[in-house]
Amino acid sequence: MAKPKSKKLPHLSQVLKIISKNQKDFPNVSGWRNNSERLNTLVSILVTETHPSIEQWWDSKIEYSDSQVSNIVSGKSFIHHLIWQYYQGTLKELPSNERLTYREHINQLTEKLKNKDNKFSWRRPPFLTNPICQKIYEYFDSCTGDIGDLDLKRLEKKLRSGECEDFFASILFFIAADMPQIEDNEYGERHLEIIKSSQRFFNDIAQDLNEGKYYDYYHRKIIVTPDIKQKKIINEHTLSFKAPLLNRSNNLSRDSLQFNFSFDNFEKYDFFSMKEMAINGVDFLDKHIPLPENPEVKLEDRYCYKKRFLYPNIPDNTSYEVRRTTQALLGFPITESTYHLPFSTNDFKFEISMSQLNKDDNMFFDIFCAFFTPFDRTKRLSFIKSSSKHFEVHIKEFVPKGSGVKVIIKPSLSNLNFSTGQNINLTAEQINITGVWETRPETDYKDE
Repeated sequence: MAKPKSKKLPHLSQVLKIISKNQKDFPNVSGWRNNSERLNTLVSILVTETHPSIEQWWDSKIEYSDSQVSNIVSGKSFIHHLIWQYYQGTLKELPSNERLTYREHINQLTEKLKNKDNKFSWRRPPFLTNPICQKIYEYFDSCTGDIGDLDLKRLEKKLRSGECEDFFASILFFIAADMPQIEDNEYGERHLEIIKSSQRFFNDIAQDLNEGKYYDYYHRKIIVTPDIKQKKIINEHTLSFKAPLLNRSNNLSRDSLQFNFSFDNFEKYDFFSMKEMAINGVDFLDKHIPLPENPEVKLEDRYCYKKRFLYPNIPDNTSYEVRRTTQALLGFPITESTYHLPFSTNDFKFEISMSQLNKDDNMFFDIFCAFFTPFDRTKRLSFIKSSSKHFEVHIKEFVPKGSGVKVIIKPSLSNLNFSTGQNINLTAEQINITGVWETRPETDYKDE
């Protein structure tokens, strides 16, 4: 069964408005006298003889309240998601062999609308006249870019032959199958805003994908080495990724790649170095163009010390595998860093661990990480391996841009102001080494 692809929602509100505007042109029949009766009767038609899960929902609800009807008529809310799933053919409780075809749905709805033998509780809709159906047709004909698979030629043919029930059954099916899959409650207006926001989010991602702004894989591996005597935490950071484009900036040529780093003090700026740079297996470490590293220090900017690495004239290819390793100095004794995924990927990996060097110092520090992503908590946690000295998350499925990991590295001891009386388990040598540490966390350098 073809699925509608409408972008203009909801059509139900427009159809109800057309009927209401022309109600003087048809008899005042019980069940169809006002928008509240019309909506509830139409929902009864859609629900009756469908599936127990939908019928039980409607039996317990009985009808839409006046305020809910008002929201639906004004386009601020939608009918229940179970109806949408049934007519889309995606209702999970319905076995595939019991799902109706498009034509079977139309025939069933047509018979319900006719209600020849008074089998159902409602009466035939009095507005099913050629003039009113013509106005409904004209509405859909005026928005052809938003009605997906609705067959206007077939509808016009039904109108000409006076088959108003079949005509309206097609409209009713399209409306039911066109509803977004959301819960039905009093927060309809909020639902609309959420739907619009989510559409913008997915449209943004779709545009990125169309423009080649994505990663086939995106991996970060970080090794942390604390040095208590020197009051330093050293970070060796390897970033590797594969992508169809080298860069995503309009300011750079397509055959170049640039990395920018910012630091909050001169010591971190001076210590930082590029240890490895390879593109498609070719060593580019010494092939960058020297750029003014720190042309102007603006002290009002927290990250006022900057380094830039530009790699030009990279051979053209269908994709680019990049591997970059840097060494940086982190804040001591506490540091905070946040690593974002710049663009979406189907293979995301982030790993951070204490190094095998300075093991005596490592015991004093712990790694705390939080993985943020749109996944629900249970699914998010299922990808994580974690201990006090190691954190890893690896996902081989779609991960949207903006996901990432927040890292805090800090001493594992609860009291950072050491004294012999407070820390009886420490040796005199360890107490002398640690001394008194400042506890203000420092944010890591910025990797842009």
